[in-house]
Amino acid sequence: MPENKIEELPEWAQAHIATLRQEAAQRRTEKQSLANEVATLTARVEELTQSAADAEAARVASDELAQTTTADLERERFGRTRDRLAAERGLPSNVAELVNATDEESLTTALDALAALRGTPESPKPEPNPAQGAGGQLSDESAKAAQAEEFFTSLE
Repeated sequence: MPENKIEELPEWAQAHIATLRQEAAQRRTEKQSLANEVATLTARVEELTQSAADAEAARVASDELAQTTTADLERERFGRTRDRLAAERGLPSNVAELVNATDEESLTTALDALAALRGTPESPKPEPNPAQGAGGQLSDESAKAAQAEEFFTSLE
């Protein structure tokens, strides 16, 4: 039948072939439409994948910034606490900066120890001993004589 033309076939066969050709054309159109839709969706998936990667990178950067900011804030708070505690003990802040402490309790302990070494501002200063030549003024001649006598006897 390869030599036969469709027009030579019976009418019902021609109608059936026409229907099949129409269905095939419709299927080719649907196939092309689906191929176009697949290409559009594939491009959209790639776009969304890139957006998700960008969002993840932004989230990671934001987390890093939050961690850095939190650490900076904690250092600032600790510095203010250190300065406050030092001021309460009459210590200059530059001395308090030398204390190597990581928490308020150890900082308080170290600053208390420094304050004890320094003496509190309220503690009386020892009076200079005039006999030791510490700048005290002798008020009378007898005190001067006693000082001289003490000096010379110490030489013997």
